[in-house]
Order: sequence, then structure tokens, then C-alpha cells
Amino acid sequence: MEDLTGRVFGGLQVIEADKEHEGFWHCRCGCGRDVTVDGKELLDGTKRSCVKALFQLFFSSRQRTI
Repeated sequence: MEDLTGRVFGGLQVIEADKEHEGFWHCRCGCGRDVTVDGKELLDGTKRSCVKALFQLFFSSRQRTI
């Protein structure tokens, strides 16, 4: 797999490769949380942020519509 270090996928910035699990990457979400993500999910667009960021987006958009 190609080196993804430094690349940004949605709200995730790739920090480094996971040394224990081939194909996985340590990333930092825009919300500040660190997560480990499968590189395939980064490349195909399946994973673009952490769960916390998704909840924040959901609840902030929901509050605006009420």
C-alpha cells in the first residue's frame, strides 16, 4: 500500500502507519480525536471522520432545524 502519511481524507489527517497492523493508519480527526483507520476505507472514501465528529455534525444540524 502507498504511504498515506500527511494526506487528508475528509476530516482525517494521516499521522503515521500502524506498526502492529499492516494497512492501518493512525489519524487525527478535525475534532481533535486520534483514531486508527483501515487504509482501504480512507482511499475509497468510506471513512472521512471519527464517530464523535459525526455525532457533533448530526446534533448541530438537528438543533438548527428545530
